[in-house]
Amino acid sequence: MLTSQPVFFAPPPQRALRNDVYDALRRALVQGALKPGQRINEAEIARQMQISRAPIREAIRQLEQEGLLESVPRRGTFVPSLSRDDVEEVYTLRADLEARAVRRVVPRLTPEELTTLASFVETMCSAGVKRDLAMLLEADIQFHRTIVEAAGWPRLRKLWEGLHPQTLTLYTLNTLTDWSPLDHARRHEPLLAAIQSGDPEAATAAIQEHILGVCAQVIRRLSTPATDHSSLFPTPNP
Repeated sequence: MLTSQPVFFAPPPQRALRNDVYDALRRALVQGALKPGQRINEAEIARQMQISRAPIREAIRQLEQEGLLESVPRRGTFVPSLSRDDVEEVYTLRADLEARAVRRVVPRLTPEELTTLASFVETMCSAGVKRDLAMLLEADIQFHRTIVEAAGWPRLRKLWEGLHPQTLTLYTLNTLTDWSPLDHARRHEPLLAAIQSGDPEAATAAIQEHILGVCAQVIRRLSTPATDHSSLFPTPNP
């Protein structure tokens, strides 16, 4: 008679569809496929992903809770348009979070982590030369995410993950700053040097200057009278 054996390797649970939709929508926001003021077309997403609308609505609700999408009664769900005050708020908060992270991690970064940060800067510069904005953006995000993750504070990381899609996107690089792709990449070099120095105060000052410098560029563009703000941040269509 065969005896039943304990199950050590049960089949893993299937990934919820809403997670796939969430990831796809978040990626579209970061990569600039969905721009400020644009309406989220549930039917088109369902058609392209070949799924029902239910998981799409669940993912949208999660993104609304994170402030990355907003629902307008009787009009639909839209990508929020950032005002000057919004820009100042999200960039300042992100600068504060990363300053806390870098102050905590600089004294204990391993040689491997420093090498990883340097490799991201090299990738950014290479992408800048090629004008490959998607590669530049991904390396940029991973550079900053590495610092945040190394801090080892899950709440800080969660807050940061909710802010960076609003501050670091292809739309920002393409539309709201005057830097070339290579200029943007090279702005990370003094930040990397400050981190490599092992001086928490220098690294903290460098990362705040780095992030708030982008903020100043964006605000300056929004404040320029000649700028067509309607094209930068279009008003949602009824």
